Amino acid sequence: MSELYYLIIKLINLYEIVIIAWVIMGWLQMFNALPYSRPIHLIMGVLYRLADPFLGFFRRILPPVGGLDLSPLVAIIALEMVQILLREIML
Repeated sequence: MSELYYLIIKLINLYEIVIIAWVIMGWLQMFNALPYSRPIHLIMGVLYRLADPFLGFFRRILPPVGGLDLSPLVAIIALEMVQILLREIML
């Protein structure tokens, strides 16, 4: 049972990294710190397809406030809460 727990935790941590990478890449593009190139565009597309469905759920609950999208922060907090809940249930 603990192997399953550690696998789920690793997957949740990986998804948190995807969300953080999506946020950072978005900021870099917004401030024109990244030049447009096909590889960067492909990476952003993959990150968007992975992160946006989950973040969209939180955007419907908490719309952007003053142009600031808080959905990544809320999503990461929710994932951390899931990890805590799993630790209590599975260990």
